[in-house]
Amino acid sequence: MDMITVTKAYTYSVDGHGDIVWDIGRALALANAGEIETTIEVDRDQMAMIAARNDFNETRLAEVDPSIPGIAAPVWIPQIDQRVYVLIDGTHRCVRALRDGVPFHARVLTHVAALKCMVECADELWPWQDIAQKP
Repeated sequence: MDMITVTKAYTYSVDGHGDIVWDIGRALALANAGEIETTIEVDRDQMAMIAARNDFNETRLAEVDPSIPGIAAPVWIPQIDQRVYVLIDGTHRCVRALRDGVPFHARVLTHVAALKCMVECADELWPWQDIAQKP
């Protein structure tokens, strides 16, 4: 098996169900290559939830440009039996946009692109239960 070097990762945890880990460098490369479903505006309530849930550095907020879109990926949430989208890159930009009162956008990866940059995934969080089997 080939070794994969991950320089920046994002981990999303669902209480009692495990974690999903994405390689953010790979996600950015795939998004830049056009492997996205759409670009969405993140609503203010979701931005507030991201700010409350994710860790961020107050000092870094002054350095980021909130006009640069984040990257979102699909996640299966067992408690609600539904696929949702998680911001895997752009927390600082999102929080800055929220505080500045400006819009924030996210590029939503295709399910294939999200799979390509997934490093680890708990079985019950596999986001494509309705369309693909986990390898």
